[in-house]
Amino acid sequence: MNDKDLQDLWNTPSPNDDFIIQHEKLIQNMKAKMNQFDKDIKRRNLRETIAALIVFVAFAVFGGFGLYDGNYLLGFACTIICFGCVFIVYKFVNAQVTISDEEVYTMSNKEYLSYELKKVNEQIRILKSVFWWYILPIAVGLCLFFFAMPYNTTSLIIHIALVLAVSVGLYILNQKAVKKDLIPLKNDLEEQIANLSNA
Repeated sequence: MNDKDLQDLWNTPSPNDDFIIQHEKLIQNMKAKMNQFDKDIKRRNLRETIAALIVFVAFAVFGGFGLYDGNYLLGFACTIICFGCVFIVYKFVNAQVTISDEEVYTMSNKEYLSYELKKVNEQIRILKSVFWWYILPIAVGLCLFFFAMPYNTTSLIIHIALVLAVSVGLYILNQKAVKKDLIPLKNDLEEQIANLSNA
């Protein structure tokens, strides 16, 4: 074997090198996905917090006037809605799984992906149960609110039907988000973690 043969052998990547390079690319792609995931969650949380604040202030005012006028059902309905708004913000904030940047930098790839999987699982958990902590309190409060208003029967039925329709729509949209976006992301993370475990 001459010097040229040795040089060619040295420059020829081994199958293991190809695997490492390919796997690093997959890890980088997954990190990019998770960065976008984090941005989407932050935007959603900000949007929901602003909406909850607006609804809270509006119905706190309605409730105050209702209690002042002796319409206790209206006051009770507005109280439910206001507490629902506070609880919604709490749930979104509490569902955030965060650690310091220093801890992230010191993680291995497997530890990092496991951390990201935990975040995705938490989002799946809260969206699957969205009916109980998001939709139901607000829907019940709104139905009571409309009962407390001086509507005739037809108007009352229309308002209640609208609340139910929006509630069903919100539930379907959240479950679609879980199925279309979060479950595939979870599967990708689990696959990458399994590949690292088998490497």
